[in-house]
Amino acid sequence: MSVGIRHDDLRRRNRAMVISAVRRAGQPSRTEIAATTGLSHSTISAISSDLIQEGI
Repeated sequence: MSVGIRHDDLRRRNRAMVISAVRRAGQPSRTEIAATTGLSHSTISAISSDLIQEGI
């Protein structure tokens, strides 16, 4: 039996991937973050917007 990943766990993992990519690259574009992480552009945009709103 396989166990699925919960939505909030996936969101936290994706957010951590984006933060890590930004730390490594300095000021990468959203396209560069997408290429580095393998996440979709819409996911990168959503996470980036959240981080900007939070002042991160």
